[in-house]
Amino acid sequence: MPTLAPIQALSIEFVVAPILFVASAYFTRADRRRIVGALAGALAYCALTYLWDRAAAAVGWWHYPYDPEIATKMLGLYVPAGLVACRRRRHRPSGLARH
Repeated sequence: MPTLAPIQALSIEFVVAPILFVASAYFTRADRRRIVGALAGALAYCALTYLWDRAAAAVGWWHYPYDPEIATKMLGLYVPAGLVACRRRRHRPSGLARH
């Protein structure tokens, strides 16, 4: 299985991921507060994960080898999970509190 070229990885990161985020926000009918909260949480998560991974790699605890077979399997799990989350939110009545 071929690996991604750097330009392909960048296009996924900067084109496909934002399209999926916008689609998720649209189909879940998220308001501005939830979208900003999701972006802030994602930014904090990315920063902390990056710092933790760099520190762990520096002291030799772990590193991430790339395996296309695993990446394909994980993509096959994440995409359906996201679609199920969007579907569940879309079919729940809007504006009603759950008790």
